Amino acid sequence: MIEKTLKLSISILMFLLVVLVGLQVFTRYVLSDPTSWSEEAASFLQVYMVFLGGALAMARGKTLRITSLIERLPYGFQNFIDLTMKFLIALFLIFMIWYSLFAIARLHNQIMAGLRWPKSILYASVPLGGLLMLMITLRDLRKSYLNFRSHRRTDGKFETDL
Repeated sequence: MIEKTLKLSISILMFLLVVLVGLQVFTRYVLSDPTSWSEEAASFLQVYMVFLGGALAMARGKTLRITSLIERLPYGFQNFIDLTMKFLIALFLIFMIWYSLFAIARLHNQIMAGLRWPKSILYASVPLGGLLMLMITLRDLRKSYLNFRSHRRTDGKFETDL
């Protein structure tokens, strides 16, 4: 459910980004009168796409991992490392969300030049994306904990299945 919603949201943002960049190119080079807000709006959309895309990558399990050393360890230790990594990621995301809320509060009175919106709207992408990533990480942390308790490998097989 969350993966489909993220994919749809990112697709809509990407469509809007293409439209805005096209509008910017048209007004700048054809009309010789560029809009003052479209470039800033395009950057705004890109920032939101990055954080929502990060959450989508986490939901699909497509984040960067170096597993060459971990794969050589016994399965029980692999599960322990997987559980520990997800716990540390969740901890990092909690701190990221917490401190980004302070940044939003500080930047609320600052106005973006082109859009005339508070900068806090732009920075709201950080706790939004962080919260989505945290929800996905907590879901995965629960799975890792259950695998660790049941002596199941990280790919879902039992050690005795080998």
